[in-house]
Amino acid sequence: MKKLALILCLGLSFSLFAAIPSNFYGTCTKSGEFCAYFSPTDMPILSFAQYLQNAKRSIKIAIYNMGVKELIPVIQDRLNNGVKVEIVTDFKLSFSSNKVSNALQSHPNLTKYRIPVLRGGNPQMHNKILIIDDETLLIGSANFTYFGLLANFENVMAIKNKYAIEKFSAEFNELRQIAYESCRLFSGSNCKNGGDYWDRDFSQFATSGKVPTSAIASDAPSKCSNLVNGKGFLNEGNLPIFKGAESCFKDARYAQLADFIKKTERYVDGTLVADKPPYYDYKTKTSYRYHPEQNGKMKVFFSPEDDVQYAIVNELEKTLENPMNSFAYISTNFITNRTIANTLVKMQKAGVRMRIFFDRGRYEDPNFSSSISTLNELGFTWGGDNVSDNDQITIFNNTLTSGYGCNHNKMSVVYTPREGARLLNGSANWSVGAMNRNDENLTITYDEELAAIYMKEIISELFIYRYGQNINHQGFREDINFVYRRLPQLANALWDKKDEWNPRNQATAIISMEKAPVNETNGKVWIWVYDEQTKKQVVIPMFSDDNFAGKWLATIPASLGANIRFKFFASPIHYDAFRYGPYNSGWEYSSHNDRTLTLPKASVALIEKNYEWGNPF
Repeated sequence: MKKLALILCLGLSFSLFAAIPSNFYGTCTKSGEFCAYFSPTDMPILSFAQYLQNAKRSIKIAIYNMGVKELIPVIQDRLNNGVKVEIVTDFKLSFSSNKVSNALQSHPNLTKYRIPVLRGGNPQMHNKILIIDDETLLIGSANFTYFGLLANFENVMAIKNKYAIEKFSAEFNELRQIAYESCRLFSGSNCKNGGDYWDRDFSQFATSGKVPTSAIASDAPSKCSNLVNGKGFLNEGNLPIFKGAESCFKDARYAQLADFIKKTERYVDGTLVADKPPYYDYKTKTSYRYHPEQNGKMKVFFSPEDDVQYAIVNELEKTLENPMNSFAYISTNFITNRTIANTLVKMQKAGVRMRIFFDRGRYEDPNFSSSISTLNELGFTWGGDNVSDNDQITIFNNTLTSGYGCNHNKMSVVYTPREGARLLNGSANWSVGAMNRNDENLTITYDEELAAIYMKEIISELFIYRYGQNINHQGFREDINFVYRRLPQLANALWDKKDEWNPRNQATAIISMEKAPVNETNGKVWIWVYDEQTKKQVVIPMFSDDNFAGKWLATIPASLGANIRFKFFASPIHYDAFRYGPYNSGWEYSSHNDRTLTLPKASVALIEKNYEWGNPF
């Protein structure tokens, strides 16, 4: 084995993030305005921690779920260095699953908020927002968990667009203000730390979406029963769902909260929702929640007040202007919104080229069977050598760390000859709940370099799950050829063309390994990798979680078509292989040759078999 070239510490003080190999720096546009990090191929758990560590003044987080324990010392360190940290979490999950927020010690620079969503139907604050120093915005599909930043197929998009940062900062401030007022009224103590003891009726309402009968006034009108049945207290614009809804409650604090929200909730353009209540004109098919007058390269929408459904459908329907030369490639967790589903069927009948992903776990869930009936017209496939071009939807059958899916993206690259390619991305699933009840976000970005970066990721997913990792599959080649005739940057993203714009090009092997001699609480597992083409060596950390069924996960990026050698090794929990190299007594075996692997000759990911510790075969 060649002597390992040690990687020097780049300034982070926490062992797993002490140095990030350049392979995991993500892929950026030339201007640096946008960078993309895809899970699991880029292991964004590494870069995500570095963004936090680089904060100088402020960190703002609005997150549905946050559970990567290695982030705790990173945030604590920033607090101790004078950085102001504000965290807004979903009310229900804030008491259980948000392990990072709950574990952070009280600190004068830290404020934590629990935000109730009172629109009925088990609504959620489902955003995934990180704002660093009001200069960098991170959004996307990934919760700040091991699944989100490591195991699922997800994306994190880093943005340095001033307009987008301003809009997301304004939305964050709204969420924070509503969360604080809710605490002031219904908890009243320690509201800068999420509140200590919440009113029982309000807590039940905020966690279940249903108003307990005990909270309803004895003389309330019959329509107030809708609140008890889970219809919600507030509508899409966070206004009372019907006139006089405040009088349903025997507790005046509900009316006070509704009045506060009425004076706080704004559309993305800054207009108070109360001054222009949500309205849809069925004759003109115009939504007065949708704001098309955003003129920059980015459009920003917040669900439900800005009508995310209308924004998505509006972009998809543009393909009908010239259907034979347009495309929509969509990577989603699921699609249960019938309006969007009907639009996709209309596009197929018109001849628009489409490829859609639907997560296996959702596809097999009987609760989803009726809601996906419209999509059956598009045809589902499990992929493979005999996949039919008539089947537009590929079932995403990933079993890297668990038996459940999981493609958790909510992204699409849409192309029309008149407007070119744009990326639709954010936290919102293409479902009714995400559009009408949850707090979510959607961005539409007109930047063909960024679109090409995301298109490369979708092509990679097609390579794995639709075309069986067969780079010569006719369907795979047809997809590439159709797209890059319209989006030339894609060719430069998939192959190494030095004379043109070329985002970071490498192939990637996604590695899952089990039966390690340590677990996530008492040790670490690493991979030593040697690229025979470039003669470079690197150490890569693996990660595990109690939800991974004993598996450890990492990715190996290397040159296109490279032959690589690798071997696993284990270390004590506090050992830093970035700084000191492999832990010699912890090699998985010593009497066999290194493991070997040949990576694809295109910039796509390869799913490797599940390795067993100490078994070289």
